[in-house]
Amino acid sequence: MHQGLVRSIDNRGFRVAPISIQGIADLTRVRLLIETETLRDALQNGSEDWEGDVVASFHGLSSVEKKLTEGPLVLDDK
Repeated sequence: MHQGLVRSIDNRGFRVAPISIQGIADLTRVRLLIETETLRDALQNGSEDWEGDVVASFHGLSSVEKKLTEGPLVLDDK
């Protein structure tokens, strides 16, 4: 089955195929549909342990965000 997602370049390997603005818009629309339904299902069926994990993850991500705004970002300390 050929979907055109990857391009082969002679003696150079593979590259992701280019995508149009319309293709990105379509992909984003489908992701929103899927992710919204998935979130709705998770909220309706999640256990108390799951909810605690969500709160803990939010706290961890918030802490990282605060640290990123405190100073310069160092990606490589070598």
